[in-house]
Amino acid sequence: MLLRHRLRNVRLHFLYSNHPVKSIFISLLLRSNGNILFSFKGSNFTIKINAPQLYPLLSLLDKGWQIKEISAEYVTLQKDVCLKCRLLKGWDLGHINEIYEEKAYGIEPREYVVDAGASNGDSAIYFAVNGASKVLALEPDPESYALAEENIKKNKLEEKVILLQAALSSTEGEANFLIPVGLPNASSLKPTEGLSKTIDFGHAKQIQVKTVTLRTLIQKYSLPRVDLLKLDCEGCEYDVLSSLDTETLMKIRAIFLEYHDGHRNLPQFLADNEFRVKAENNKHQGYIQAHRDAT
Repeated sequence: MLLRHRLRNVRLHFLYSNHPVKSIFISLLLRSNGNILFSFKGSNFTIKINAPQLYPLLSLLDKGWQIKEISAEYVTLQKDVCLKCRLLKGWDLGHINEIYEEKAYGIEPREYVVDAGASNGDSAIYFAVNGASKVLALEPDPESYALAEENIKKNKLEEKVILLQAALSSTEGEANFLIPVGLPNASSLKPTEGLSKTIDFGHAKQIQVKTVTLRTLIQKYSLPRVDLLKLDCEGCEYDVLSSLDTETLMKIRAIFLEYHDGHRNLPQFLADNEFRVKAENNKHQGYIQAHRDAT
């Protein structure tokens, strides 16, 4: 798999770069951090991009996505949907590839979705164009929220996607929220020990954000059920799930979550509550899928 990935990376550079050998060398040198200037083949068109996002961008172009607009900090890509993404920080382009091309959240339609950790709105838009009639998308980071709001409007999905500037939590109120430098997709209410080993939260920007519970969301927006609860909230998954009352938990049909400090008790907790659970075996960070048969 790793060899195949590297060979594809080389092919994409030769396909799209004016200087493929140079761009391959620099991207490998800066693969974990730093920006790279990339000149597109057959033109004078050059972009500045965070090195880890270059491969996802080239991969998306190879899969039929087109660059609609570009500026110093953003690129807008279009295929079946239109999405504005950050070039110099975060992992927006990688998420598009995971969600739209690798189908990380599956292809089956879900009518009612709660999307915690909406980022630039990519996943909420995916759910809305694939059968959802109501998506509650939560994003507390002001920059990501503004980007999600813009993307939802670009795709004319305001009637389906309800965007909330709040963090999903086990309690109602306000809380400190940490936004790591250059990594808005890794923002967290309460970074876990595992997450803190890979991301520097010591120099993160700290803001106050609104917190809301799943029970409140279900009641306020009259959800008869939650066909999918997506949790990509950098550590909130443990408290959010363990704090759910039985009535709220029974309304959930499926859960897709990214864990950030090992499984802990999540697979057993979900199995005990009548979910069929599929969990990756990664020690620190990975994915858990849980489904409940419809009643």
